Amino acid sequence: MHLTPNLRLSEEAFPASDSGDAAATSDELADAALALDADAVELAAEAVATEALAIELAEDAVIADELAGELAAEAVVAEAVAVELAAEALEADAAGDADAAAELAAEAIEADEIAAELVEEAVAAEAVAVELAEEAVVADAVAEELLEEAVIEEAVAEELAEEAVATASDEEPKT
Repeated sequence: MHLTPNLRLSEEAFPASDSGDAAATSDELADAALALDADAVELAAEAVATEALAIELAEDAVIADELAGELAAEAVVAEAVAVELAAEALEADAAGDADAAAELAAEAIEADEIAAELVEEAVAAEAVAVELAEEAVVADAVAEELLEEAVIEEAVAEELAEEAVATASDEEPKT
């Protein structure tokens, strides 16, 4: 992709009727080139800052995704504990120990509720990870656009500077 614009800056764009106007025109071109160059630098700085934000968001997305995985793993463990406690409750009930069976069943229910809460937290953490990743992609795209604008403005500034030099050399008195 070639981003350098083809600007045909000439006397059509900046007419010079006499040498006094020509001097002003070369000065105006030089000033415009400097202003565009400053804008390009500012846009490039914004692009760098936005890219840094994109990286930070991506890193946060990875952390949230890892948390979601850890929570899901903990949910699996809690569910396994609930199943084991339920099996022990059935064994205690079969052995005729109703009190132990009731206590084990209550613990199994509690472990199952904890597993459900952990799954909900894992889902929420994964949603946050996805949102952060989407924001990182958007920030990266914005950074890329800013950088492209900076490159274009820098190219225009260079063309204006070249036109200013050419105009200034035409203004030099002939001896």
